[in-house]
Amino acid sequence: MMTLDEIAAQMAPPPLKDDELIRLAEERGYVIHKPAPPIEPIELDLHRIRGHRVKLGIISDPHIGSKYQQVTYMRQHARFMAREGCTAILMPGDVTDGSPSMHPGFVYETWAQGFDAQVTAAAEAIPEVGIPYYVIGGNHDASHYKAAGADIAKAICDRRPDMTYVGPEQSGANFAGSVGWFNIGEVRLQMCHPHLGSTRTRSYRLETWIENLQPPRPNIVVMGNFHKLVQGLFRGTWGIMVPSYQSQSAWMASKGIESMVGGAIIEFGTVTKGLAPELAVRWLIEWEPRANDWPGAR
Repeated sequence: MMTLDEIAAQMAPPPLKDDELIRLAEERGYVIHKPAPPIEPIELDLHRIRGHRVKLGIISDPHIGSKYQQVTYMRQHARFMAREGCTAILMPGDVTDGSPSMHPGFVYETWAQGFDAQVTAAAEAIPEVGIPYYVIGGNHDASHYKAAGADIAKAICDRRPDMTYVGPEQSGANFAGSVGWFNIGEVRLQMCHPHLGSTRTRSYRLETWIENLQPPRPNIVVMGNFHKLVQGLFRGTWGIMVPSYQSQSAWMASKGIESMVGGAIIEFGTVTKGLAPELAVRWLIEWEPRANDWPGAR
């Protein structure tokens, strides 16, 4: 005698095969897809990308003492660089706007005039953010030396324990305080501020500078002075030309010279084998300069 379950099993229709189920579903307008079976995963060879990574901020050409300085943006960016985990901040020159002898009428473009006033202005304007600054002089800083034999970049760093002057006394690798060398792991970095004028082609100064370097060549060159944004790989050296923290002055406007406002954060590996040191650049650009960003402005 059969149980109720056995009787129900005999009365039930036989189960449909897969192809019959697919046919019935497609007749009703459905599209049937069966995922492909998993394949063997690919192993990525990452052994060539080794070593620790370093993150540095760059603040160039603040021209402190100028009526066109952009000190508020400089302070905001320096604090941001510290929060983003930068190990240090590089300052490739023109910390100050220079002596009145820079060019005729220059005195009317500065609010802090003279060596002592600009040392004090710079020492007070550059914010303490908990990480060190490494500083070289620029052509505007050098104008104080030409006028009175005094090194203003060194004087500012002497006032600030968090600022290191990468000056001419550094192993003879520098000249006139406008070049500094760093060894970061296996990576060789040069910070420079050429005493040269701008050219129509933005990258020209950076390219020719790198082409004319003698071995051992740097892996990275960070260049101030030109107030422009340029990034490229030239003869195996990463070149970074950085903007400034000075808006277009009256003198620049009379010469048709642009002045970009902002800085950068660079990040790279500390070894040179394989793909390293690959370079990532994060640009911090301000498109609207602040007017009258100086004490006593009207």
